[in-house]
Amino acid sequence: MRVLHPTDGRPPAMAAARLLTALGDPATIEVTVLYVDEFANRTVADRVADEVLGEAVKHFAGAGLAADVKRAHGGVKRAIEEELVAGEHELIAMGVGNTGWLGRLVLGGISTFVLHRSRVPTLVVHRPPIDGRERVRVVVGTDGSSAANRGIDTLIALTRPDRCEVFVRSVVELPVPERAGVAEMAATSSIDSGVTEETEDADRLMRKTLERFSDAGFACDGDVVRGSAVVALLDAVHDRDADLAVVGTRGRGRFAAIALGSVSGHLVRAAPATLVAPDPGEYQDDGALG
Repeated sequence: MRVLHPTDGRPPAMAAARLLTALGDPATIEVTVLYVDEFANRTVADRVADEVLGEAVKHFAGAGLAADVKRAHGGVKRAIEEELVAGEHELIAMGVGNTGWLGRLVLGGISTFVLHRSRVPTLVVHRPPIDGRERVRVVVGTDGSSAANRGIDTLIALTRPDRCEVFVRSVVELPVPERAGVAEMAATSSIDSGVTEETEDADRLMRKTLERFSDAGFACDGDVVRGSAVVALLDAVHDRDADLAVVGTRGRGRFAAIALGSVSGHLVRAAPATLVAPDPGEYQDDGALG
């Protein structure tokens, strides 16, 4: 798997690098470290670029991961966009939460392209995995959509079974009555029937996902809950003190209507790290960001 890792050398970018080394299988992962010049003074720019890129390569090499470097000029948006449009990478991994160019951009202008428009999954990292654990703790949200399945495929391709433990959650969104009263009471049986059917479907999806992870050698468990997908997935992250959440966006399953605006969007902002996978069939090139 070819991974693009934009870095500005600040702590959140370093957190993304630490998560990559905690998860990444040295036998299959190739990392491209991208640095974009921030300084107009050439002497300063060269010195900072050498320091940042040198530390990043040293970090990855210490974990046995192959890494090469790219240095770009002329704007961060353009540099990241060109790398993604070129189609050379299968995952982009970046840190957020600082006042540097990555922190300012990932949940602002660049996120429009990276999270909404990218052809490839995006790993957004606020903090590294908790030290002292044998494995990275991962929560996977599944709704049967192509995007959710792509997120699962990406995780399996990225890591090894001995590097993470997986918890799968499937959520049944409860129907909300338009108004209380006689009409609501009359519809109770049909609502219950629909919820039961949805619960059975969610249980099948959860078990199928567990089977995929188990067949790949991962330690895994899962459940089905009723309620809000946002709350349910964030609860799973919190209850398990998880390091990473995995979810699809723009899918056609139960997450579809609220995907990036709610489920993925909330996880990207609230979870320690989130792997967001777009539906491979729904990308449209609307042109450059400029």
